Order: sequence, then structure tokens, then C-alpha cells
Amino acid sequence: MPLRRHILAVLAAACQPRRPVPGSAMQHARLFVHSSFRTSSTWFWAALRADPASYAYCEIFHEILESLQAAQVDQIHDRSWHSNHPKVEPYFREFAPLLAAEGGIPGYAKAFALQAFMPKPDGTLPDGQRAYVQALLDWPERLGRTPVLTCTRTLGRVGALKRAFGGWHILLHRNLFQQWISYLHQAETGNGYFLGTVREIILADAGDPVLAALRPCIAADAAGGFHGYRGEDDAFRAFMGFHLSLSMRAAADADRVVDANRLAVDGEDRRALEAALRDRVGLTVDLSSAREQIEFPGLRLSRRWPLDAALRDVFAAAARQVAGLSLPDGMPAAAFGQRLLDDAAAEEARWAFYTRGVLGHVRRIKAEGARTPCETAAACPAALAEIARVRAECAAAAARSAAAVDALHARLAAAHAAQARAEARSQALRAEADTIRQGYEARLAASRDRLSAIEQSTIWRATRPLRRIGGHLPPGLRRLLRRAGRTLRRPG
Repeated sequence: MPLRRHILAVLAAACQPRRPVPGSAMQHARLFVHSSFRTSSTWFWAALRADPASYAYCEIFHEILESLQAAQVDQIHDRSWHSNHPKVEPYFREFAPLLAAEGGIPGYAKAFALQAFMPKPDGTLPDGQRAYVQALLDWPERLGRTPVLTCTRTLGRVGALKRAFGGWHILLHRNLFQQWISYLHQAETGNGYFLGTVREIILADAGDPVLAALRPCIAADAAGGFHGYRGEDDAFRAFMGFHLSLSMRAAADADRVVDANRLAVDGEDRRALEAALRDRVGLTVDLSSAREQIEFPGLRLSRRWPLDAALRDVFAAAARQVAGLSLPDGMPAAAFGQRLLDDAAAEEARWAFYTRGVLGHVRRIKAEGARTPCETAAACPAALAEIARVRAECAAAAARSAAAVDALHARLAAAHAAQARAEARSQALRAEADTIRQGYEARLAASRDRLSAIEQSTIWRATRPLRRIGGHLPPGLRRLLRRAGRTLRRPG
């Protein structure tokens, strides 16, 4: 649906709001979905958005919301960048009715995305964020629809958002090693944004001891090292430490923890989540399209990343921060973090195992490619002769194919011309037949008119008795009388 029609439909609904029944279980239903980047969050948001009862915002703290223009809304979607997202309608359609005339969403500031990723020291949201999120909630509630706020930039403020706005909060996570591979894949395509987010958040926060312990991983010069880290191993340590620490805290604050990998392989888990969404926020959601995949991070085949003592020290410090906290199902938050770490280690080992053979093959190809043309010619004269022969055969075959195609095109052109002539002749014959038919119909109509006039004339009616008597006369006498009548009618 074009943006203009989408906005008009929403505004029309706003004029006649559909209020929930007072006192109903869904009167104050609000859904928040928290995650990090590259965790199937866009797929999950699209599934929630599919229910007409929902009003599902995508990425409520995305930097572009500070300057988003109406003309941009329909241009930002899964195909406008190397997203690997499922095909969806433009991401920011739900924000369109809220856009200011000069662009941007009122109350939003770009700093909300990463600079203010963590809450205030007392665990609350800054006033500016509170007012902005409240405005997002007010609009769909005015329409009588369930507000769904999703974002990959809320991992550090799940508890603050929950205390400020209530609602039902989901933490969506993915195997951390698969997530890391996706970060690397994006960097290989020229998009280092995701790797940079961890660095920027660590540098922006001055009060969290775990994040402070990760600062040695960061290069002094943002343009140096590996995407602003001292090296790729340090980037991995920072990524893992950051996500382990914040995921444990977010899981303890959430009302439900959802494993994207498990959704892809466990139908019972999908059905349980669908039922929970229906019961808790009144949304009918189909999660059957869940899929598990891993992207290609360049030629890092059989590479091993440092799940080492330094990373485990960071994890131990993060686990102490959540001592005594539990997930909704009763699992201790520290045990949840240990499971994330163990699952990532198992996936990293599996990656190394399955890519080891490919690595050897790539090395052989690279070695072959390193030979100079002279070495190759000396080593493989027969191969070069064979290549020349095959090329000549291919050229001859291509020439024959081109000639055959040209001949076919000529025959097709002749056939089209003959068909055109036949159609023209057919139309001419149809026109001629119509003219003849119309002439016969005209003459027939004239004859009928003359016959009717004769039958209605006075003489014709007066001689009817004689004609009736004449009908009983012998044929010879009737002919004689007709000749006599014609003789009498001739002029003297």
C-alpha cells in the first residue's frame, strides 16, 4: 500500500477509535520486544505486524528517526540494503502519521540509540526518552490497537522501560556465535555498523564495571586496528562480554525469554509462544516461518576465536552482577549466561570442524592462483592447447547458434507477415459479406413493404372473391384468363 493511502487509513481509524471494552484483560495490553542486532528480530516484528489488531513499530530508537522524511518511508525496506531480512513492507510505515512537517519524530534524539543505551544510574529512563516512548504508545491506543514496540537498541534498558510503562516484555536472543558471524558477514560487505555499535556503547558508558573491563579491547584510534578494535580477537571478546553481560540482566527483567534458534526447530516451542502472545496481549501470530541460517563471514574458514580466560573473567564479573536474579521460568540469570556461553562455544567448535576441509581446498586454489603465467605454461602446455581447442569449438558453436537464431527470427518474421496478410484479407471478406447481407436485407424489406401495400389496396380487396373463384378453376383456364388480362391492360 502506498504511504499516502497508509496514512489516510490510519487517520480515518483515528477519527473513529475502536476502544477496548472497559475492564477487559486486554484494556492495557502493551508488548515490548527487546533484542540485539542480527537476531531474527525483523522476522519476529514482521510476524507481529501481520495481525491487524497490532500496531507494530520497528526499531523505536533507530538513528534515522531524528531526520526521517515522508518521502523516505517507502524507500527503506529489506531490499534497500544487504539485509538478509524476509520480504516485508517498509520498516517505518507505522511512524509516518507521527512525522513532523519538517521531518523526524517529535521528541526523538539520535543520542537515544547508542549514547543513551544504558539507563540512568538509578535504573530509570531519562525524561526525554519517557516522553518519546509515551507518545509512541498513545497513538495506537487511541486507535484501539495493541502497541508493539520492538528494538535492537534496548538491551540495556529493559528493566527501565518495564518500570516506566508496564506491558509484557520479551527478550529475543540468538546463538551468540551465529550472531557474531552475521556481524562479520555485514562487515565483509562494507557495513561495519554492527561491529561499531558495541564499541560506541562501551565508550559511551562510564559507570558499568563490566563494560569498563572491555575497554582495553578498543583501539586508541577509531580508524585503526579491526573496525576500531585492537584486533579481530579483541572485537570478539568485546562482542561476547557485552552480550553476555547485558543478556543476563535483560533476561532477568523480561517476562519471557525467546530463543530464535529453538523457534526454528521446535514446533512445540513456537506453538507455546503463539499461545502466550494470544493470552497475554491478544495477538494472533503465526511463527511457522521461523528458519535457522548462518551467513558467510569471508575466508575465516576453520578459524578459532578466543573463548579464553580473559573472556571468562569478564563473564564471571557479569555473573556476580546478577547474583540472586532469575528468569521468568526460575532459571538463575547467571546459569542462563553460562548456557549462552556454552552454546556459543559449541557452535564455534562446530564451525571450525565443518569448514576445515573447505579451508584446505581454498588454500590449494590460492596456491594455484599464485603461479606466474610462465610457470603455468611450462607446467601445463597440453592444458593450454586443450583450452585453445575448446575455445575454438565454443566460438564455432556460438556462430552456428547465432546463424540458427537469425534464421529462426527470419522465419518468425515471415510467419507474422503472412498472418497479418491473412487477417487483413479475412477482415476484407467479412466487410464484403456484411455489405452483401445488408443489400439483401434492404431489398427483402422493400419487397415486403410493396406486398403489404398491395394487400391493403382497395382493388386488391375488391377482387378477393374473384381470386378465390379463380383458385378453383382448371390450370389451363387460369392461364388463359391471365393472358387476356394482360392484353387488356396494355396501352392502346
